[in-house]
Amino acid sequence: MRRWTAITTRPAVTGSSTRARAGAPCENEDIVGEVHDQVVALLFPDPVEPIRVTVRDGVVALTGRVRDTSIVPVAARLVRAVEGVVDVDCALLGPTRRPDLDPDLPDATPAAGADRDPPVPSDGHPS
Repeated sequence: MRRWTAITTRPAVTGSSTRARAGAPCENEDIVGEVHDQVVALLFPDPVEPIRVTVRDGVVALTGRVRDTSIVPVAARLVRAVEGVVDVDCALLGPTRRPDLDPDLPDATPAAGADRDPPVPSDGHPS
């Protein structure tokens, strides 16, 4: 029977990290800086609204609106790879819809009375 040995390079999911062992007093602030510099600034250089990064006990929360939601899963995976991160709560949203710019919606609401049929003359044929 062959035995497999697992080799990991990340700290255990208990929240310990080399920063904590080194006695760094601001671990959460360090994680915020790394996530912002290594992930947010690179993937979302021009977000719709600023992306907020918060960390509590190694759990990173990302909030805000981005232009391209297709790369949000990539961002979550990259955040998980940052040293000291134990979980990611990703609440990044796409841009808000602007109905006045949506081509599938009518341009404007009809004027008062415009939704009624034109009057038909008494002979029964429209003019």
